[in-house]
Amino acid sequence: MNGRIERFHLSLKREAFENVVPINLSHKIKICRSYLYYNNKSRPHQGINGEIPSKIKQGKPENRMPFRKIKHLSGKIPSFGSVIAVAA
Repeated sequence: MNGRIERFHLSLKREAFENVVPINLSHKIKICRSYLYYNNKSRPHQGINGEIPSKIKQGKPENRMPFRKIKHLSGKIPSFGSVIAVAA
């Protein structure tokens, strides 16, 4: 379990804090929460065959419809989401 935590911390450091300098503790918490939301709702994970964790937990079928670009952390991390899934 420690390896998974360490890997998450590495991803958080590289993807969330590489281009952002937090002003204070509340700003740092906001960045961490935004990254956690992105990590669980939009980012495919290699360990679960490229699936998105929130879709597996909710049992939603994978959607291969048109996609649109979604920006996280003020545009620092782009991802792609289904037009239908985002509108629902």
